[in-house]
Amino acid sequence: MAGMTELLEHAVETLRNLSPDMQDSLARMVLQVVGEEQQAYS
Repeated sequence: MAGMTELLEHAVETLRNLSPDMQDSLARMVLQVVGEEQQAYS
């Protein structure tokens, strides 16, 4: 498995400071972009 780029690591660290609802919303968006089914994470 490949590691994350520095930019992605920075983005994830920034997201940790958001509310849980906002984190979940953004996580669903990322999963949709990469083609993952989001029902498993609802």
